[in-house]
Amino acid sequence: ALQGASNVAAGGLAHTCAAFAPGGGVKCWGANGSGQLGDGTTTPSLLPVDVCAAGAQAPCGATILSDASAAAVGNFHSCALLADGTATCWGANAAGQLGDGLPGPASSTPVTVCDSAGGGCTALAGIQQLSAGSTHNCVLISGGSVKCWGENDRGELGDNTKSSRSVPVPVTLDTDRDGCADADEEQTATASEYSGGRRDPLYHWDFWDVWTPETDPSTPETLRRDQAVTIIQDVLAVAARFGPDDGLDGIDEFSDPLSLPPPAPAYHPAFDRGGQFGANVWDQLPPDGAINIADDILGMAAQYGHDCGEPVAPPPPTPTPPPGAVTVAVGEFWFCDPSYQSGVCETTIDAGESVVWNFDLAVAPHTSTDCGADCDAPTGSPIWDSGVLTGGTFARTFETPGTFLYFCTIHPDTMRGRVVVNPPPPTPTPTPIP
Repeated sequence: ALQGASNVAAGGLAHTCAAFAPGGGVKCWGANGSGQLGDGTTTPSLLPVDVCAAGAQAPCGATILSDASAAAVGNFHSCALLADGTATCWGANAAGQLGDGLPGPASSTPVTVCDSAGGGCTALAGIQQLSAGSTHNCVLISGGSVKCWGENDRGELGDNTKSSRSVPVPVTLDTDRDGCADADEEQTATASEYSGGRRDPLYHWDFWDVWTPETDPSTPETLRRDQAVTIIQDVLAVAARFGPDDGLDGIDEFSDPLSLPPPAPAYHPAFDRGGQFGANVWDQLPPDGAINIADDILGMAAQYGHDCGEPVAPPPPTPTPPPGAVTVAVGEFWFCDPSYQSGVCETTIDAGESVVWNFDLAVAPHTSTDCGADCDAPTGSPIWDSGVLTGGTFARTFETPGTFLYFCTIHPDTMRGRVVVNPPPPTPTPTPIP
């Protein structure tokens, strides 16, 4: 019987790992199609096998991991927390869940979790706790901060995006519940309440939606806001209520307007955030003494709206399929058709023709990735890899006759296919004219 384990992780789709602190070894067993057992192979094992040392080349033999304190497993990847406060991961990496800054190729031996992307890899340090999800991971850093990496199509990394990350990113906070991360709202170190610096415009602008203090002045602030700035309910309401005014109304203009019952003051510096409409400088100049349509009302609406002050990139254009291309539908856990789940989707084309994988039917993210000779032991250098997609298309032209196997690296056991490429049809020989 297995003895001496200090931590066991059984969250994998079909594999389990155990750590053996203080000795520091890790053993894994079960499925291994993506190298999630970490022994330098993609061969499944019914018995525990030793995980190779971080950075070891397969086959690693006796070069095994010896300084781990805990293990964690995802669907098709595994990770270990090391005694020095760093981490290492191995297995599937289509969503960047290994944390080495190189999303895509799986690794059957452990790689170092990096602190940031870019040249070289400095190990993320100070890790106190490690946890793995299906295709992402999170760590608790000394001091209480949290960082995550991997798949993020449902916001599981907590960084206020849906972009997958191949290195750890900080989990951000939204203490005012407006949908904008606090980091996007922080003032500069020298900024005052009313001059310069980036802050949350919604604290004042999201003010007019459920205004009930006429009948109940004790209504909490949170019930007077809906965490969104809209043109009708907020921007135009502010413009109508305030408008240009010299402020000489006898009202304490520096009181928080949220604490004042109606009628609100006709002028308040909280809404007079100087700037110039169209120049993207709203909220960067001192108040000018008036709520102006151009530099205050339209400037705020154009720069912020409810996008946290960040520009919204236009969606990428949908590529036009090549002429004569054959389309393969990609759905939930299948290629071609639902009946091919846990089966093999076969597509036949002639050399020189293309296959287009259409991901628009998929809710979960998938890939189309070349397996090599055997999808149970996929190649580490695929001929093609679509990357993680949750919509759109991916196309490849096949010039060489043969049979090409592929799978989804996120669901390698249930989503498989093959492309059979026939030789090009013979060119007809022209009949000589007598």
